[in-house]
Amino acid sequence: MAIQEMASAWGGEEAMPSPDLALSEAGVAFDAFDQPPVGVDGEPDWESMFRGDPVEADGFGTAVPPARFGSRFAFELATEVTYDDNILYSPPGEEVEDVVFRIRPGLFFTTGDAERREFSFAALSYRPTGVVFVDLGDESSFDHDLYAEFGHRGPKLDVTLDAGFRTLSEATVDVSQRTDRQEFDSKVVMEYGFGARTGLRAEAGYSLEDYKVFADNDEWHADVYLTYNVGAKTQLGVGYGVGGLNPEQGDRQRYQRALGRLDWRATGKIGLAAWGGADFRRGGGASETTSVFGLELNGQLREGTVLRVSLGRDIDASALFGSETFVRTAVVAALEQRLGGRFTGVIEVGYEDYDYAADPGSAGGSGGREDKAWFVRPALRYQLREDLSAEVFYVFNENDSTLDPLDFERNQFGASVRYDF
Repeated sequence: MAIQEMASAWGGEEAMPSPDLALSEAGVAFDAFDQPPVGVDGEPDWESMFRGDPVEADGFGTAVPPARFGSRFAFELATEVTYDDNILYSPPGEEVEDVVFRIRPGLFFTTGDAERREFSFAALSYRPTGVVFVDLGDESSFDHDLYAEFGHRGPKLDVTLDAGFRTLSEATVDVSQRTDRQEFDSKVVMEYGFGARTGLRAEAGYSLEDYKVFADNDEWHADVYLTYNVGAKTQLGVGYGVGGLNPEQGDRQRYQRALGRLDWRATGKIGLAAWGGADFRRGGGASETTSVFGLELNGQLREGTVLRVSLGRDIDASALFGSETFVRTAVVAALEQRLGGRFTGVIEVGYEDYDYAADPGSAGGSGGREDKAWFVRPALRYQLREDLSAEVFYVFNENDSTLDPLDFERNQFGASVRYDF
């Protein structure tokens, strides 16, 4: 489940949007609650949770927050109402409509240099979400999202540790229905500089998906890179990785990867991170080779215009067909444009392809299933005042599967309000 970490930090190998973004209300229709925001370097922008902080200019004339070492708390409260004409992701002709209310408080804590990360820091967030269905009361849920990140910056050695735990009830493309589950992921990254240009980057991670009804899985990975700085804005790396994917009902898979990576920051407002390579995987007495990659582009194109693009391909275990894996290829793009005054227009689009295959050496039940899911989400945001914003949105998403019962189309109309204390 290494793919799941792709939404955490764009500088890492898993540079990809979070899983099932085209389906998850938490990731799409609930965009106003997606905190903390992401900075241009791809790291969580914890400092933006605190209003009124002064800024200073870096060597390129870019306004950046100064290093801060105090401990601070921030709070937010977000609410949303959504009409959904296919709330259960049913195939055509079987749709069920409903209205859903969500309320999501958020608590954030930082200490040390959590914004510039030139010194040691720690950051914590907790965001519970209450979900209430008007007609389908049995579908109502209470979800949790807990995230922690710690970092140490030394003269030559940098260490970062992050971990997240979530309880979720939204759908995934894989099962194409609402499903209760728990997810845990963690990662430690160590970077050591041999000199001005060369260095070593090592990463290890573990993740777990625990479903109430469907098949569980867990995965671990470890990668090491030799890095080389090409000037002040570009870093190249070549590396080797190992890992293991353990489906609950299938054979354990072990893999090795030949990897390359690129980190490029054109200016203080535009950054790109990319990785790619070949995955050599064995399981059940058979083996196969698959290309894997990820790319993140995040930048302020001009004053008032922000573009984010995520592209990736990786392998995960199926919860619906417990003995099988799938290759997921996805691209998601979001464009924000300030429209003048207090209005901001937002457009998000995404496409995902799920290609299933039996575990190497095993017989699977998907029959060579392939899904093609996409979504579009236009929205209009209004900043009532510095600490209060509102948004109206529309979401259309569709899944076209070779298994007809998993086909669906959905239309969502909604509004949300967010208040920062």
